[in-house]
Amino acid sequence: MPAVGLGLSVLRPVFLLLLLVLPAMYLAWRAWPPPLARRRSRLTLLLRALLVALLVFALAGVRVSTLPQKRAVVAVVDLSGSLRADSAQQEQAVRSLEAARGAADAFGVVTFAHDASVEMPVSDHPEQFDTFQTKPDPNFTDLSGALRLASGLIPEGYARQLVLLTDGLQNLGDAASTVAALRAEGVRVDLLAVGTPPTSEALVVATEAPSELREGQTLNVNVRLRSTVEAAGTLTLFVDEQEVTSRTLTLPAGTSAQSFEVPNLGVGLHPIRVELQVKPDTYADNNVGTAAVRVLGRPTVLVLEGTAGEGVNVQAALETTGVKVERRLSAQAPADTTTLGRYDGIVIVDAAADSFPGGSLAAIAASVKELGHGLVTIGGPTSYGPGGWQGTPLEDALPVRMDLPNRKDKPKVAVVLVMETMEDPRADQVVLGAAEAVIDKLSPDDQVGVTDGIRGFLVPLQPVTDKKAIDQKLESASGLGDPPDYGEFISMAGDALLKTDAPLKHIVVLGDGDADYQAQTSVRALIEGLRAKQVTTSTVGVDVHGSQPNMAFMQDMATWGGGRFFQSNSPSQVPDLFLKEAQVSLRPWFEQDPFFPKVSSAGNLLDGVPLDAFPQLGGYVVSTPKPASEVYFTSPKQDPVLAAWTYGAGRAVAWTSDSNGIWTAGLLRSPVSQSLFGHMLMWTLPTATGDRLAIESVPSGDGFDLTVRGPETSGAVLSVGLVTPNLESLSQDLVATGPGTWKGHVQAGDVGTYLVHATLAKGGSTVAASDAAVSLPYSPEYLVFGRDEGFLRQLAHEGSGTVLSSAALAWKQPSLPVPINSEVFWFLLIAVACLWPLDIAMRRLTLTPRQLGGLVRAMVTLRKPEEIELAAPEELQRLRRRVAGMRRRRPAGIPTVMTGTAGPASDPSPAPSAAADAPTDEESLSARLLETKRRRGSG
Repeated sequence: MPAVGLGLSVLRPVFLLLLLVLPAMYLAWRAWPPPLARRRSRLTLLLRALLVALLVFALAGVRVSTLPQKRAVVAVVDLSGSLRADSAQQEQAVRSLEAARGAADAFGVVTFAHDASVEMPVSDHPEQFDTFQTKPDPNFTDLSGALRLASGLIPEGYARQLVLLTDGLQNLGDAASTVAALRAEGVRVDLLAVGTPPTSEALVVATEAPSELREGQTLNVNVRLRSTVEAAGTLTLFVDEQEVTSRTLTLPAGTSAQSFEVPNLGVGLHPIRVELQVKPDTYADNNVGTAAVRVLGRPTVLVLEGTAGEGVNVQAALETTGVKVERRLSAQAPADTTTLGRYDGIVIVDAAADSFPGGSLAAIAASVKELGHGLVTIGGPTSYGPGGWQGTPLEDALPVRMDLPNRKDKPKVAVVLVMETMEDPRADQVVLGAAEAVIDKLSPDDQVGVTDGIRGFLVPLQPVTDKKAIDQKLESASGLGDPPDYGEFISMAGDALLKTDAPLKHIVVLGDGDADYQAQTSVRALIEGLRAKQVTTSTVGVDVHGSQPNMAFMQDMATWGGGRFFQSNSPSQVPDLFLKEAQVSLRPWFEQDPFFPKVSSAGNLLDGVPLDAFPQLGGYVVSTPKPASEVYFTSPKQDPVLAAWTYGAGRAVAWTSDSNGIWTAGLLRSPVSQSLFGHMLMWTLPTATGDRLAIESVPSGDGFDLTVRGPETSGAVLSVGLVTPNLESLSQDLVATGPGTWKGHVQAGDVGTYLVHATLAKGGSTVAASDAAVSLPYSPEYLVFGRDEGFLRQLAHEGSGTVLSSAALAWKQPSLPVPINSEVFWFLLIAVACLWPLDIAMRRLTLTPRQLGGLVRAMVTLRKPEEIELAAPEELQRLRRRVAGMRRRRPAGIPTVMTGTAGPASDPSPAPSAAADAPTDEESLSARLLETKRRRGSG
């Protein structure tokens, strides 16, 4: 493909107007010709015109256009699920394409499915392709994104061509528009059809069930099936992950349907799943169908407790309101949408953030914000700030922040560090240094003590008034001991702490957990006894022995003591863990002076609660109200005790005191407690509206199309909130497509159950609302098989390409005649720089051909040139002869001006020598030339 010059293009054509200077230059040259020979004068005019033209072309951005002489081809390979059985065929096609490459051509490979990856960068010396190494997500097909990525890989200077290996079954993006846009950019797109439909394939096309039922209604499930050939097997129905029925069936070739009836479902959300097992069949991915139905009835609430039994009082109070209550440990919090969707509200009772499964706090917060569920949090020693809620999704959902207010009367802290050896003297020095860092965080009013595991207190419990002296004691320690039983030193620490008046008393045990297991019962009783006396215990376990039972014992001690457990595998991690514990446990999170809460808001949350007989409280967890929250109870220090707010589509309430008698013994003995806790929950639960919305969904592309039908309401907005199977939250508004009908597409990149909450609102008030669960049982890749031949031909036409019969033919196709534009700006400037001295020389220098030849020979041979006597131009020589003649005819009476010593005038002396006359003649000639130039300028 030889390069062909096509012409010039201009980036900034407005600068070409400067070429009008050229006619003006010619007119000036005609009016005032230079004192040069006619031929030389014309040459200088042409040279200057060329210089001006070159400068104008450079400013205008003139570019030279040529056709490329080499080609770059990128193989764009579809590795989606529908082509899973054809990967060997595609690998062979890529190898054939690479083998047919020309020596100067470039080649690369891009693989794609849901996303696109560079399998082989575009290069004129590519590595030999063998098998696919990239593994894109096979659940969707995005032809458009892959084509855009591939076209961007081709460097400048090549004819650009893409070869798309696909079955044409896209379910994301718009490949036809992308191909048309690439053609406009000079990229040719050819197609190589791959993929063959399976000879035998059976699948569940859809599982249809109503989204809502009333309690007592029978559930009807309709399953639509399809098979390419006759197949026999079983179809099994599961409800709530329990097998309900299984039937033997024979599927005809084509479509068929099966129906089931399920009576007496309880209130709540029930997941439905059907499984098809037949032979013959190729893909098992599409042999499952899912749906979900919500049975309406009384609300269901989940109580999550940090320690077993802590939620009993709250459960009893809530059951008096008529709601159905389930109670479980926070470690068993729902971590999937199917379980989360069963509950209308969640109550968290004194549970630390690290006691929840991963992702569950985010799911709870999303259920409030997007689904309109209720949330109530109850305080205690391991809740709010001391429970590590700061910075979690739970804090985002609550009306209070886990920040301490700035107060001058900060309560005192007393802490004892119970330490033992790490079986290495150097490691002991590291942990002693960590103790110094913890002490540095304390104020002079706080108290600290350190035990050494040998004799007892290395640093007796004392105020932190002289940190330098305490640090010296730690640095001078001879070592740490390895006690057989932690009980002795924990008891020492507890006795010392109980003698102080510090409101916050805390023990931190640092050890490897290798104490006597026989003493665990007594240690538990000791720690729980101290906790009952408001002395909490945290532990830092260093697994130097690689023993899981040792670490389990350390974790148990933290649980018994109501504190936190940190585990590390190396003593080097202890300083960070100590500081983390100091930031949580050694801060004044608690106010424990008895007080009567002050009612600070008249909102409807407290309607029906007998406030005139509200008992005294003994304390609470300190927090800071958020600006948009409504604080119903405050403490004498203006801290929130009861706060509430609206979070997204739902509501949340924070009670910063407890529910187990730590600070609420009087409240629990009073009938006010049941009324208070019941009203807190009922305020958060979704309120029933007069109308409900009908929610329908149809899988489409990488998500599903939602259609919501409800009452005709002019000016109303319909919004939907979703929680995805991976517990992420989404929200968007749907578009009104008709009276009482709204539609929209929801992007859903994961297979599973999506919880949907639709709300129709006008003027800030809810007109109607409904919940639904939308299921995507499997990827759309396994719904349709074969090739879309018509779409493949359309893509080839849009891309000025063809549907290839073999991969190697791609290199024989003509490339699009798209020129390559080359910038010549610097070339033009260099040409100007070279021609400018020539212009000067043409006007100032006159060399005979012999002199010019000698000068060129000297430059080529790098020798010193001969002395050159420059000949004056003919015009200058004529002027010189005329001046000399006039001097010879000068009258005798005209005096001559001489340089030198003054003397009397005399007759002219004989003509001076040539050496003396030459300067005088030249000066006179120069003066005359200057005078002539001046007159022309003034004229």
